Amino acid sequence: IGYKPLVLRGTLVPVANIGSMAGPYLAIFGLIFNFLQLTYVGIILYAGAVAFYLVTLPVEINASKRAIEALETSGILAWDEVEPARKVLRAAAMTYLASAAVAIASLLRLIMLTNNRRRRN
Repeated sequence: IGYKPLVLRGTLVPVANIGSMAGPYLAIFGLIFNFLQLTYVGIILYAGAVAFYLVTLPVEINASKRAIEALETSGILAWDEVEPARKVLRAAAMTYLASAAVAIASLLRLIMLTNNRRRRN
């Protein structure tokens, strides 16, 4: 309950929802209509969503680690089922790593497009 990354993640949920849905569109519309302030707002909102993905990483990795420990100690799994379960839970945690990498790449792309647009003007 007092796991700080989980608490931080919970507080970032509204920002992440708005940022991931509206941020890229605002940034792109700002670029299309040459309205840099709108582009900056979109980038800032999307950066909030990226922060959410980054905070989610340790939470999800920790959850997978705790789940496998719970499965091992509770006796729910047979000895030959532990390693396959560990692989599945590790793969599940890695999906969050992939999501974070894609979000970071998208944010960097928006920033680079904005910088290119500013240089041309």
